[in-house]
Parts: sequence; structure tokens; C-alpha cells
Amino acid sequence: MAVGYSEGEKRKVAAIVAGGMGRQHTDGSVRRELAPLCGQTAFLRRAKRGEVLLLNGDPADRVVLFLCGRCAVSRYSAEGDNLSYAVHEEAILLGLLEYLGGQPAVLATVSALDECWYLTFPGELFLEAVLSDRELTLKILRFLASFAGGSIDRVNELAQYTNRENVLLCLYRYSRGQPLPFVFKKSKRALAEELAMNLRTLYRQLDAIEGEGLIQRVGGKIWIGERESGRLEEAASRLL
Repeated sequence: MAVGYSEGEKRKVAAIVAGGMGRQHTDGSVRRELAPLCGQTAFLRRAKRGEVLLLNGDPADRVVLFLCGRCAVSRYSAEGDNLSYAVHEEAILLGLLEYLGGQPAVLATVSALDECWYLTFPGELFLEAVLSDRELTLKILRFLASFAGGSIDRVNELAQYTNRENVLLCLYRYSRGQPLPFVFKKSKRALAEELAMNLRTLYRQLDAIEGEGLIQRVGGKIWIGERESGRLEEAASRLL
């Protein structure tokens, strides 16, 4: 079982949360919503670059509150198919849906892109913390509602744009803010599944986008340099 924080650990958690909320890339709204969890009994962890926080297939018996740094989240179906890849710098709860949904295993792999800090709760302690605090319960419900709303928005967005536009916007969002040249890591099959299109359609769209000078394909990988990034951003701005 986890034990209470020492005074030094309490100061460290407070500094991490305060520092994260001061970052310029985010208004910190999610972090403020989840901040009360930082005062609860949990294990404070530091992950070095490349370290895995959660591994797809791990028992779904804990919840992780990512505090600060950058992490990559690859989500998988119950059959093991890669469904999505995203980079997070804002506070985020991980493993919550699997735990609350009674899933036997975690359906995501989360790894640190640089040094980051996080709290890990045994599932029963997380529920104890949430259910004993009505305000915190409401915040977690809002977090889940926001997650569900984002999924619905994503479905609606896919219906709003053409196949070409959906591929273009997806590549833009994955590469935005990343060091250049950017090499797209997701497999073509996983990308096609994320965009709800078959592989043949995806390849046709990639051929067209490459012909427009928005990407290159090197060694079978999608490659975006400075010139391509600028063109991709210009094309995406006309759609957003």
C-alpha cells in the first residue's frame, strides 16, 4: 500500500504542478481540474526519456496522473491493433477508462519523450480518493465527459472533410510543433484505421499529397522537412 507523502515530497509535488501550470503552451485548465488528486496518497514517479509509464497488456489495476513533461500515448484495440498515436504535454489521466470499464488489461502504451513526472494510484485508492470528495467526483465526471465529447467531435470531423483533407489534417496535427525533419511513426494500416478508410484509399491520398509537395516518403516512411512543414501548415490553415 502507498504511504503518505513526506514534507519534502509534498513540496516536490506542489512545485511540479505549479511549474506545469505556468507553461506557455497551455492554459492549464485540465491541470487545475485534476490538481486535487495531487494531495491524495499515491506514488510519485519520475520517468527518464524513453522510459515506459504504462505498457499495453499490463493489468488494468492502476490509474496514472501524468503531471508534466512530454509523453507519447499509443492506443490499441482489445485485439492488439494500433489505433492512435498522440503526444501529450498537458495533465492527463491514463488507465482510467480501462479500470472503470473492468478491462483486464491496459489498452495503451505510454512512454516518456523527455523527463517527466507522474503519480500512480492503485485503482482502489484512486476510487477512494474520488468517492470521498464530491467536488473531485464531479471533476472526474467532467474529465470523462470531455473525453467522450472529443471522441464524438472526432467522428463528426471525419464526416466533415474529404479523405484527402482528413489525411492532410492528420499529418499536420501529428507533425505540428515536432522537431524537423519529422518522420511519421504510425504504420499505414494504423493510420487508415484511425481515419476510417481502407489502405488502398489511404495510399491514393498519400500519393496525391506527396505530388503536391506536402510530404516526402523515404524508405517507406512519411517524411516532413521544413519546406513540407510550411506547405502543410498553409494547406491545413485553409481548412481549419
